[in-house]
Amino acid sequence: MSSVACFKVGVLMLNTRFPRLTGDIGNPDSLPCEVIIRRVDAARVDNVVGSDAPEAALQQTLLEAGDELQAQGIDLLVTSCGFLSCMQDTLAARYQVPVIASSLVLMPVPPTDHKRIDGNDKVDLVTMPGTRIITFQMNQNRVEALKDVRVRQAIVHAINNEGIVKKIMRGFATPAAQMSPEGYLGYNPDLKPRYDLKKAKALMKEAGYEDGLTLTMMAPNNRYVNDEKIAQAVVSMLAKVGITVDLKTMPKAQYWPTFDERAADIMMIGWHADTEDSNNFYEFLSACPDADSGLGQYNSGNYCNPEADKLMMQANVETDPAKRAELMQQIEQMLYDDAAFIPLHWQNLAWASAKGVEIEPVVNKMNFPYLGDLVIKR
Repeated sequence: MSSVACFKVGVLMLNTRFPRLTGDIGNPDSLPCEVIIRRVDAARVDNVVGSDAPEAALQQTLLEAGDELQAQGIDLLVTSCGFLSCMQDTLAARYQVPVIASSLVLMPVPPTDHKRIDGNDKVDLVTMPGTRIITFQMNQNRVEALKDVRVRQAIVHAINNEGIVKKIMRGFATPAAQMSPEGYLGYNPDLKPRYDLKKAKALMKEAGYEDGLTLTMMAPNNRYVNDEKIAQAVVSMLAKVGITVDLKTMPKAQYWPTFDERAADIMMIGWHADTEDSNNFYEFLSACPDADSGLGQYNSGNYCNPEADKLMMQANVETDPAKRAELMQQIEQMLYDDAAFIPLHWQNLAWASAKGVEIEPVVNKMNFPYLGDLVIKR
């Protein structure tokens, strides 16, 4: 038997009944060692998660449950809920084994929680601009009308993405008119959001759809910040130009298979370029779909502009940064003129951590925290 197999972990579990998938500390299969779970029936979501700290009686119950686990010879004590980090010092002082209150770092933090967390003296909040673009794609293979650039332009002009940022994102996002965020070589400063309801209606009329159009839309409801609310807002905005949208939202586990099937006329996708390079957006989101090369793998709109792809290929082999920037900014202009997709915003970033967990030095706009350098002070 290996030394790992001999290691014994005790878990203080809240009284929650949702499935604990593999990877969750509350699932014994998540760890390659013996796991003993002690569920505390009195510890519920409403009296732990919804409060700054459990009441004294509940804290005592949790401590006694920990006593039982320690008596069973555990080598490590963990909790199933990060909100018990407020008891970290109390737990650590009581037991002879190491104690970890899980989820000492929380990300992403919804904009609706920023004020509450920022006012909590037990938690630190770190925010910064992000580079993940949130978009909708319009499937030209499914709907004849979406092959008409005037219809796609009308849709883009009908969507008030600045309003979405202000009201739904609580200002915690940056309105977008292109894929490349500022700071990327492809960022084109001439491209601006273009909400214009009057122009959108005129474009629909010019394209022959003055009487309206019916489309389907799908979006996740737990993948991006406020994703479902954003989709609902877009549906309302499109109704103002005569476009009726049948919206269906679903958890991300169900959404991505339907996305791969291109199962709706309009589909949401967010993208962070893991290479921090504009060409990463084009290769996956706007290139002509090609199963052999993998280009356009996440281009559910089936948009295809061979001239833009030609510039993308040139940028891939160009070593001069200025020339690469010129090429990629031309691509952004082409995508803008074609209304190749619906740009919404770049999602800002927020992390919260328990006091003493020094996350600010290790987080960055790439959303790749250098956790190996994380310092926890007690």
